[in-house]
Amino acid sequence: MERQGGKTTTFAEELTKDTLMKKLWIISLILILSLPIFVYAGPPSPKEVSDEAYNATTWNGVGNKAPSKNAIRDKIETLGNSAVGAWGASSEITISVAGVAALTGQGYFTIDTNADGATDDLVSITGLDTGDEIIIAPNNDARTVVVKNGANIILCRSADFTMNNTKDRMVLQHIGSNVMVEISRSSGGD
Repeated sequence: MERQGGKTTTFAEELTKDTLMKKLWIISLILILSLPIFVYAGPPSPKEVSDEAYNATTWNGVGNKAPSKNAIRDKIETLGNSAVGAWGASSEITISVAGVAALTGQGYFTIDTNADGATDDLVSITGLDTGDEIIIAPNNDARTVVVKNGANIILCRSADFTMNNTKDRMVLQHIGSNVMVEISRSSGGD
């Protein structure tokens, strides 16, 4: 037995403390040596930045070259306004006597009543391809367009939508065979 600082310790206790300290030192050394060492290599060389215009085939799987600002800008320019959902100014469409709006592709349309009547029912929309989406709004606050739920226009909760303010909007998608389904609606003026 040994006496240290007023405390008596046995040889076994001293051996355990010494062994424990050696093990902790070895573990610490192993951890320090196993850490990866990162070295800043500076900015990428000109060979690692590509000014090649975007191409889905040649860019796919390339992980060792960064596109230049010029290459990214070129791709954004090719997307045009459709990439951000901007269809530009609306096109006016008048509902036929039969309640049909004949469109010419997807986009943003203002819908007007037949012969500028006070109200008209929209029961069908034609002229779209499967997957096309449209935004419709009434053309005039003084004329009410009622989008009717039915065989050709399938609305949420089977509820007709009365658009009586030019701030009202409805988004529809063509699912084939002149059938439209509602994506969303907004009654902006009521």
